[in-house]
Amino acid sequence: MSETGTLSAQSDHLKSLLDEKFGLAKGTLAQRLRRLGRRVPSRVRRDIAVLVEAEANTGHPKLLRMQNHAAIAAAYARAVAHLERIDVADRRRGKLLHLTADLMMKVLVVIALFLAVLYWRGFIGG
Repeated sequence: MSETGTLSAQSDHLKSLLDEKFGLAKGTLAQRLRRLGRRVPSRVRRDIAVLVEAEANTGHPKLLRMQNHAAIAAAYARAVAHLERIDVADRRRGKLLHLTADLMMKVLVVIALFLAVLYWRGFIGG
């Protein structure tokens, strides 16, 4: 019975980390994993999927005994270690910088095309 308690505690901790780092506040761990998508590396998604599968098997006494609790604990530790290293403020800054760089590139392309049209029409240059 203690494995079930620790598994639910681990699941709750992962849910709180996913809420804190990615804003995934609603749903089960499986639903949050599906909505997480490719925002984390595939190895982290696999580790969380191990916990989702273990959580699904907690209602079955025979399957509960067949689980590799050491592998589940290791997957949990790896997932938590990765999620705790994520800096939310840095992610926000990165998104803002990416948006700004994208916008500036588009403005430069429009200006270059405008100058090319002016040159071809003979309004500027030689």
